[in-house]
Amino acid sequence: MLYPINSYFWRVLANLLPFSFFVVLLYSLLIEYSIYGTEDHIAHSYLKHELNIALQNDASELPSTSYFKSYREGENEIPVEYQSFENGIHELPDRSTHVAVSNETSDGKRIYIVLDEDELGSLQKLDGPLHSTLFAIGCVVLFASFFIATFLARSLAKPIMDLAEDASVNWQPGYKLHGQDRGDELGVLSRALAHLLQQQAQQLDREKSFTRHASHEMRTPAAIIRNSVSVLQLKSLDEDKIDRNLRRISNAGSDIESIVDTFLALGRAHDRPASMEHWKSCNLKQILQRCIERQSALIEQKAMDVDLQLDNSANILAHKAMITVALQNLLRNAVNHGSGQIRIEGNIEYIQVSNPIAEQNSQDGYGYGQEIISRICEYHDWQATFSEVEQQYIARIDFSAFASHA
Repeated sequence: MLYPINSYFWRVLANLLPFSFFVVLLYSLLIEYSIYGTEDHIAHSYLKHELNIALQNDASELPSTSYFKSYREGENEIPVEYQSFENGIHELPDRSTHVAVSNETSDGKRIYIVLDEDELGSLQKLDGPLHSTLFAIGCVVLFASFFIATFLARSLAKPIMDLAEDASVNWQPGYKLHGQDRGDELGVLSRALAHLLQQQAQQLDREKSFTRHASHEMRTPAAIIRNSVSVLQLKSLDEDKIDRNLRRISNAGSDIESIVDTFLALGRAHDRPASMEHWKSCNLKQILQRCIERQSALIEQKAMDVDLQLDNSANILAHKAMITVALQNLLRNAVNHGSGQIRIEGNIEYIQVSNPIAEQNSQDGYGYGQEIISRICEYHDWQATFSEVEQQYIARIDFSAFASHA
């Protein structure tokens, strides 16, 4: 395993420390090279100085000390390794011996001045303190690199940790994650994570809405099926009662199918363009007549009547299951929470349901029914409005041009 410690900070530090050691090593090599270069420069300066003095004196006096040796062509036995040197300053392979050669004397004979660094006391005295000082500086640089690497690792890890804490603890819909406005890679990561969390929250909300709305919508057809089955279990039923209860069970089954199709489609709202291929031309009056028929028992029980003022040609392009559920909720809200006459009017542009509000009810009693209608309208780009005017409850759906009048 490349990184045994499961920490972003330690992973960054593990990458920075080798780089720090490399920098210190490179620094050491450069300093070592500088030391040799400095020694060579000092040695060459000595040689040039002594050579210039010798040439000014016409080579009458050549330097001869513990660290300088001189040779004149024709007078001294010149070492073989020096004889091939041209005019200038040369360094022997041992790197401690330097030779200055010149033939600019009056008689044209070459002179050789040799400097032995090992015998040059001033340079030897500098070696120890200089190496010690540079070693100390190298140690300081090494420790400074370690602390800088630790600081950089923490600086790089902190935004990631802040983002992780935001995402796991602080995030809620509308919350801006740490670094979301940045233009670098962290900003890209933060925006991608925020988008993912938003999608997850929307999916969870859709699932909660599906459970909440489905349970609300299923109660009525489930109760119809349960009551009809109870009736069918009675003895001595005539054919009319049997047919009527079987028809109610069949209608309730159709309602359940529409409800499931509706909430599954709402749960896949992001796939709306694909689902539009399955939209159909829906006649509003026919759908409402079926809704009224299924609510007829409750309408009669509450001594209500329905005034349906709707054009026969009021056809719109929509998801059939959804428009059925929406219209069922409009009528059910009016019947369950209202009184008196229910007036339904509209055309291809709109549909409006109005009736007096029952004394024991208020607009708050319409609850989930309004929420379901609003979600269906939002899915189709329709506009749903609910209002109270002089004790009349009015629910209205305006169909947009996008709905396409079929």
